[in-house]
Amino acid sequence: MQLTVQRGPDQGRTLSIGAAPFTIGRDPASDLALSDPSVSWRHARLTALPDGRTILEDLGSTNGTFVEGRPIGERTFLEGGERITLGDVVLAYRSVASAAIGPGDMSSAPAPPQAIGWPPAPSMPASPAAGLRQQNAAPQHRPESQSVIQRMVLQRSVRRANLLALLAAVVSIAVVVVLVSGSLERPSATPGPAPSSDLTVPDVAAQVEPSTVLVVGTRADGRAGSGTGWVYDAEAGLVVTNLHVVNAGEQFQVGANAMADASVLGGAPCEDLAVLRVADTTGLVTLPLGSQADLRAGDTVVAVGYPFNASLANDVQVATGAVSVVRVAFDRDIAPDVPHYPNVIQISTPLNPGNSGGPLVDLQGRLVGVNSAAIPFLQNTNYAIGVDRVKEVLPTLLSGRSLAWTGLGFDGYAQTDALQSDPTIVGDYLTNGWPPTPGIIIRHFVGDRPAGLDIQLPALLVAVNGTAMDGSLNGYCQAAGAGQTGSTATFTFLAAGSSQAVDLTMTFR
Repeated sequence: MQLTVQRGPDQGRTLSIGAAPFTIGRDPASDLALSDPSVSWRHARLTALPDGRTILEDLGSTNGTFVEGRPIGERTFLEGGERITLGDVVLAYRSVASAAIGPGDMSSAPAPPQAIGWPPAPSMPASPAAGLRQQNAAPQHRPESQSVIQRMVLQRSVRRANLLALLAAVVSIAVVVVLVSGSLERPSATPGPAPSSDLTVPDVAAQVEPSTVLVVGTRADGRAGSGTGWVYDAEAGLVVTNLHVVNAGEQFQVGANAMADASVLGGAPCEDLAVLRVADTTGLVTLPLGSQADLRAGDTVVAVGYPFNASLANDVQVATGAVSVVRVAFDRDIAPDVPHYPNVIQISTPLNPGNSGGPLVDLQGRLVGVNSAAIPFLQNTNYAIGVDRVKEVLPTLLSGRSLAWTGLGFDGYAQTDALQSDPTIVGDYLTNGWPPTPGIIIRHFVGDRPAGLDIQLPALLVAVNGTAMDGSLNGYCQAAGAGQTGSTATFTFLAAGSSQAVDLTMTFR
């Protein structure tokens, strides 16, 4: 591999890159030390793969890393012949094969060598139109797994430079799930009686805003992601959100202008619902619950939340749309991070990253759904977990119990195709020395250390109760079953640097 500086103070420099990871930045200790102030101290890293490709990784730079003018997010693959932009510096990357063959002679290129045990690199479609249309800019450089449903959590890896670059594109969205039953009793002091007639959208927004909070997850190294929550019981300080919002962090804060510490009372990954409890209840207002029985196709519904905006400010935002389908089961294996939905409302209301877990309300200001998912290649096809399903699941979580949850943070879903095509997954596997077997990557846990987790993280979850993981959340849910609080299950892991499986008896929260 070769890197040539094409633009910047170091223009003209050419370096050869070996098999070891190759760092780029202003740090003099970098393998390629650049003097341009727009380059971060530790900006990017290149790692050669046995199959001839190279992983380009952004190391948390201020100004982002771009390939052919497109932001890479965290990681992407390089094949050879790409232009890399770091701040104001432009680098030309050439692999050994591309350097030897030259332009116009690619037909004679030998097939790249394959690592033993690793699947071959996937063939690319002849044109972008041959595959599904994603709502992201540059789908070929997406760092996350290719999913037709994408999470609506605003992740920390999406930095300002990348967010501003994405403003010219349609922003895509995301989320997950549902499962369990029970009866739901609300506190008798629920404020805000439902009006007898519909309100205007501005009146609905004003009524619901005090019941809508920003949920921020943090880890030891900073903010991990954010979403939205809604107030179930203001007096008790109970806030409901999506479980995948909780999954992003270790500790949490909720609020609007003023943030307050919160703890997880109960979680259900196979329902994508979680309950947070906050001690400081100042300004919170309980949100009344509606019923799907009162909805009809065509009814106006309003989504309230804290999605991404151009100013990057934490401003509550309102979007309106219509009910497309009042109740539908979403039970296809459509994406690795999405389990099955038994009851969702299909809506045309726009949803964006950061809307996850927020309220979908009717024109009487009553909760009818929890904003959760979208299929980005279909216009105005978005989903909210139906309020009737929410009422079935919440009694368990409100009692301080969880469902199929140990507190493990699910940080990557490694299905067979991701082991070929996802640079983030491939990079994690190579870094940790794992064989190419499907699994769920665990890098952190939520709150206290899970009972029975006696290995260091990161680790790869490869089986639960003897059922092999297929690299999907739905596969985990099927293996974990009900996962009642206090019950145990055998979790099989591969620790970092090990190909030897370790069985641990873990207790569900």
